[in-house]
Amino acid sequence: MSSKTDAGAPTLLDLTPADARVRIADWVKAQGLPAYRAGQIAKRLWEQPIATWDEATELPVSLRQALTTQFPIPRLALDTVQRSSDGTIKYLWALED
Repeated sequence: MSSKTDAGAPTLLDLTPADARVRIADWVKAQGLPAYRAGQIAKRLWEQPIATWDEATELPVSLRQALTTQFPIPRLALDTVQRSSDGTIKYLWALED
């Protein structure tokens, strides 16, 4: 799934983890935040994934709000599940757009 932000730029999850870490570190520095915040943010994308930044309770509320605006986390939403008589299960996932 490739999801773009409103500005058309790739989301963090569209980047490789290494590229995303660089982007996060640059943003953290530009915001004047302590450097360790970059590691906390990156960890929540791959090591301990979250559905929304609100779930990253180790981060201050103001930072979670900024992340929600700057780096939305695109997720699939389950739309429909179909089960057939032979046991096959089909899923229909909805994208943000």
